[in-house]
Amino acid sequence: MLALGKISDPEKARRYLETISREGERLTTLIDNVLDFARMERGKLAYKMEEGDITPAVMSAVDLARFKFEQQHMGLEVHVGDALPAVPHDPHAITLAVLNLLDNAVTYAEGSDKVAVTVTESRNGGPGGRVAISVRDWGPGVPKGEQRQIFERFFRGEKARERHKRGTGIGLTLVKSIIESHGGRVQIRSPLETSGRGTEFLITL
Repeated sequence: MLALGKISDPEKARRYLETISREGERLTTLIDNVLDFARMERGKLAYKMEEGDITPAVMSAVDLARFKFEQQHMGLEVHVGDALPAVPHDPHAITLAVLNLLDNAVTYAEGSDKVAVTVTESRNGGPGGRVAISVRDWGPGVPKGEQRQIFERFFRGEKARERHKRGTGIGLTLVKSIIESHGGRVQIRSPLETSGRGTEFLITL
């Protein structure tokens, strides 16, 4: 109808275009996940590593996710440290990993008014040369009993199933595979507050 010029109301046309854009981005992420998951299962998931600043890869994920956050009326804050060390990484793979964490947050962090992404130098595990990427929300949190399983393939939490949230159960599996293939690690910390709310996914490379 848009292509044929049959929508005369500009506001209605804008809403239709936003829906097309949102669903297009969702399907693109889903296809990337399924293809990378299939390669991972066959042991053929290859990376094009380059040494450098990881910030552009993280910001690419933020830019891709921003429209969905706006649609959900949820803030997306980004904090990047100064003089981050160069780390070997595949930019596309890191973008996909961070995008999965952001999609996970905006989908499941009900009641959270924002998600914070932080990129800093990490001193954990040795002297310098390490970068930490944190994705934090203030939603309902992840029950302790599910945190061991959350990175397992096809696992979906009880709340996600009860609320009929869209999902394949492979996003966090891919995040773990990508980060460990880079020689890093990904951890979950929840809750963040005494109220039981809040979740942080922390990537260290």
